[in-house]
Amino acid sequence: MSALDGSTAYNGWADLLTTVATLVGEGSADRTVTIHTSDPSVVVNPHDHFDHRMAGLLVAESRRKHRWSVVYYTGYALASRAANRSRDQARQKVALFQAYDAIMTRTNPGWSAYREHPAFYSECMLRTYGRQVSRR
Repeated sequence: MSALDGSTAYNGWADLLTTVATLVGEGSADRTVTIHTSDPSVVVNPHDHFDHRMAGLLVAESRRKHRWSVVYYTGYALASRAANRSRDQARQKVALFQAYDAIMTRTNPGWSAYREHPAFYSECMLRTYGRQVSRR
């Protein structure tokens, strides 16, 4: 697997794990690290995309070696759950999503996550489900 810019290639899962640990900077033992990622559990987080699940699995495996705290989030299954965000929290989530969508449409002006599924994403702004796993 190669980086999008062609600057490097990853020779397997172990190489990718090492690269992520380097980027996180695990060598800094006096610092608390918390990773936010998709929940890799198909029970807790059904219907998520393969790449999202793999990101969660990469973090889960990395935790075996590194003392990271993790917050695992439910992805696309959010819309089927009860709203649990206050108005202020929902506004913050909307602002973050709008920033994400603006960057994505800058890359590809013909595509917008929100325009693709406005009702779904509107529902998701009212919900956040995550579980925290603390450092060992």
